[in-house]
Amino acid sequence: MKDWSVELLHAVLDAAPEGITICEPGGDHEVVFVNRAFARLTGYAPEELIGRNLRMLQGAARDQAPRHELRTALATGSSARIALSNFRKDGSSFRNEMHVQGIRDADGRLVCFIGHHRDAGEQVRGGEPLMQGLPSWMREDRLTGLVSQAYFEELLRRDWAIAAREQHALGFAVFDVDELGVYNDTFGRAGGDAVLRRAARLVAGSFRRGTDLVARWEGGSIAVLTHATDAARLTEYAGSVARRMREQLIHHPRSAARYVTLSVGVAAWIPQSGESAGKLVQAAGAALGDFKAQGRSHLTAARP
Repeated sequence: MKDWSVELLHAVLDAAPEGITICEPGGDHEVVFVNRAFARLTGYAPEELIGRNLRMLQGAARDQAPRHELRTALATGSSARIALSNFRKDGSSFRNEMHVQGIRDADGRLVCFIGHHRDAGEQVRGGEPLMQGLPSWMREDRLTGLVSQAYFEELLRRDWAIAAREQHALGFAVFDVDELGVYNDTFGRAGGDAVLRRAARLVAGSFRRGTDLVARWEGGSIAVLTHATDAARLTEYAGSVARRMREQLIHHPRSAARYVTLSVGVAAWIPQSGESAGKLVQAAGAALGDFKAQGRSHLTAARP
């Protein structure tokens, strides 16, 4: 396809799963285009954003350190990869992870800035340091669309330190697709990948609070980080999620249950001084092993 109309370009951008914005190259860098994903992310209709500067999303939080890097990129026509505390139209906060890049024409003239935006998956607390670690392409698991394990571990370490300081509980749950290897042997790797994606959608759809974080874990596992939840409540809820997987009746001829099932291990407590986040992960892993050893007939939560 050689000829691209403006309408076709807009349709392509609207189909993108992440938020995309296009802003003027100079002046106040007014917005000239937002796609549907960005409108959903912010809660604003496109016409409420067009012609305005996206600093409107920062509310009163104008003293964020990454703004300096963004201002430098806008002044020089270069790129910046940062994260800022933003606010939706309804007042709720979210962590806007963005990659802003200057676009130049064949003669080298700066013609616009394009921004790629995504919700990092949790509310930002004022004054907390923002993640500047893994590049965005390493933060998502390609098979499931969930957060990658490496990025999850970055966020877990950060949130563990915050929870220890503020003395609120963190919960960690790890869901594992039972006998996934045998399923792969029966239906092929593509069949097993399809099952894992269904499990990922179920778990991600069940943990939808702004502070919940869901990631692809090792092999056929899915990890969940929750805030301000006690072990008993998380255990009960995680068990109900596992039961919903069984109720989907995905046939597994070589499983004793005859259908695809999930095992789950849970751990939750208030981090104490000197403890590492790895202790929480290890405890949930041990609980998962106990769950499997008991024939997936009951669920218990690990405690410190």
